[in-house]
Amino acid sequence: MVAAGETMFTLLNPAKVIVEAQLYDKDADALRDAKQFQIECSNNDHLSRAVRLLALPNSINPTNQSQKVLFEVDNPDGDFKIGEFVNIKLFRQTSQRQLTIPNSAITEISGMPAVFIKQSAERYTLRYLNTGQDNGSSTVVLKGMEEGERFVTAGTYQLKMVYFNQ
Repeated sequence: MVAAGETMFTLLNPAKVIVEAQLYDKDADALRDAKQFQIECSNNDHLSRAVRLLALPNSINPTNQSQKVLFEVDNPDGDFKIGEFVNIKLFRQTSQRQLTIPNSAITEISGMPAVFIKQSAERYTLRYLNTGQDNGSSTVVLKGMEEGERFVTAGTYQLKMVYFNQ
């Protein structure tokens, strides 16, 4: 016997997965300007794949002021699981040149972002940065570095400890 309103079964098609994303007001312009979207899985070695935008937001969640956006991803190998936490990246075309560096190069000293610039063999100087947008893997540098400068990307923590011990 089945009671009214009771779910008997759920049909799933793991070959195509619908992704529900929360979009906050500060990112609304980026969604409108985006030319391409990508899904990234946090569990599976950051596996990523292109996704298609299905539906733009049309209502606001009153509890956290986010808007629901729907995407669709082809999933023939079943890499993405139903209910799994993923990130959506938006890519938009920009006409301005920007200097970006990997996040692994940025360290924080006295609450400010900084980078170690290579001067010569085994000689580095600390330079504070004014940073811009961060996409999770790289950050835009607004002030503090020039194009073509060499900087440390690995071992920044060890170099920071040497700097503090001087």
